[in-house]
Amino acid sequence: MSTEKINEKNNQPASKPVKEKPVNLDRYQDLEGVTIKKLEAGLWYVEHKELLRKLLIVMLALVGAVSWLYTLSTFGFYVFKGMVDDAAMVSELVATQGFNHAYIKQISGQQLETLPVKVLESGNVKGAPRYDLIVEIKNPNLRHAGVLNYSFVSATGIIANGEINILPGDDKYITALGLELNSRPQNVKLVNNRLDLKRLDARVFPDWDQYKKEHLNILVSDIKFTPPRLSGLSEKLNVSQLDFTATNNSAYNYWRADLVILLTSRGQLLAVNQYLLNRFKSGERREITLSLPGVIKVDQIEIIPQVDILDRKNYFNFDAGDVKPEAPQ
Repeated sequence: MSTEKINEKNNQPASKPVKEKPVNLDRYQDLEGVTIKKLEAGLWYVEHKELLRKLLIVMLALVGAVSWLYTLSTFGFYVFKGMVDDAAMVSELVATQGFNHAYIKQISGQQLETLPVKVLESGNVKGAPRYDLIVEIKNPNLRHAGVLNYSFVSATGIIANGEINILPGDDKYITALGLELNSRPQNVKLVNNRLDLKRLDARVFPDWDQYKKEHLNILVSDIKFTPPRLSGLSEKLNVSQLDFTATNNSAYNYWRADLVILLTSRGQLLAVNQYLLNRFKSGERREITLSLPGVIKVDQIEIIPQVDILDRKNYFNFDAGDVKPEAPQ
């Protein structure tokens, strides 16, 4: 029985061969996290490792060559050109005197020039004599402005004190008027208590002469002096009359503009006076009349405008209701 079963089993037909399916590596998933792309990149690196090493060497060699070429060219330029320039610069520095006393004096500004003080009698009030003092000062500094604190000092002591602004290259008169003194002061001098000079900023004042011309454009005209016998002011007192017109031809309004008046006869200063123009507007024209006691005859009258055109506080704008007057033709 068993032999028959064995024969039957051996007589069964043979099974067909199994076909192998192609493997899709893209569908491969490694449980340790290494993908096929990483394996391919690693294989490519291993195959081209020697080529990459050679490329890196070439690039480093090029960088080194360029660096050395730049260094050598720069050093060569300095050897043939820079050293010559350095030698010339050293020679100039040796030849230059540098910041010596004369240079420091030039940039710091020079002292003002002061002329002798003149003492003039200006009459008397109730038997007490009065005197006027006047002195001319000159600023030799063409680019320095300043503030001068001064005193009039006589043989007996200080008579008057004051402070005044000085413009660059300015000729200015300092006065002390109507001083009640017991006697005529002797040996009067102007003492410079303190002078603060400041150099003009060239960026703000590139052309000082033009700036001064535009800002200090005040015209004094129609000057007329009438002696006592014709003035009609008084039959008993020697009182003369002075008439003139002041016109602000600048484009600026000034809170304060001073006029210094000098009356001369035969080259000798007889009297001095000062008139203040308050709130003097651009284009404004003012007719002024002054009484001058004790002045009988003059042959020359000089009226000098003195305005601090550097003080911004001395300027004012037109009010909302103001109409700018037209300058005379």
